[in-house]
Order: sequence, then C-alpha cells, then structure tokens
Amino acid sequence: MVQLILHGVGERQGSDKELLCDVQGIADDLLAEGLRALDDVGVLMRQRHHTYALSEWGQGLHDVVYALGRWASPLM
Repeated sequence: MVQLILHGVGERQGSDKELLCDVQGIADDLLAEGLRALDDVGVLMRQRHHTYALSEWGQGLHDVVYALGRWASPLM
C-alpha cells in the first residue's frame, strides 16, 4: 500500500480525492489510514485543503520504494 500511495503522491501534490482516483484497487478507508500513517511518521506532509506532498525525507524514500517495486514486479 505504501508503494501505491507514494506513487500517487510522488510526482505532485494531491488531495485525498485525487489520490483515490490515481491509486486504483485501494478502499477509501485504507487510503485515508495510509495517508494519516505516512503523515504521522513524516513521509508525507498534509497541507491546506487536504492535499498531501512528500516531505524531504519522503522524497528520499520514494526512490527506495520504487526500486523495491521494480525488483518485486516479476513476482506479481
């Protein structure tokens, strides 16, 4: 789920509703829970109008999560 959220947020800021459209296959409540959790640990920053962006630390994690996703993709 983290990879899906980071992918949705990674390139731009987005609202939770915009992310729900971008992140396919995840229920509204799970997305909201994931966004809150990533905000709580400092990966995301919640901004005005319920938009989210990657924090500076989250931007570094973005590359790591993408690398793991590329590594695991043949197994999916």
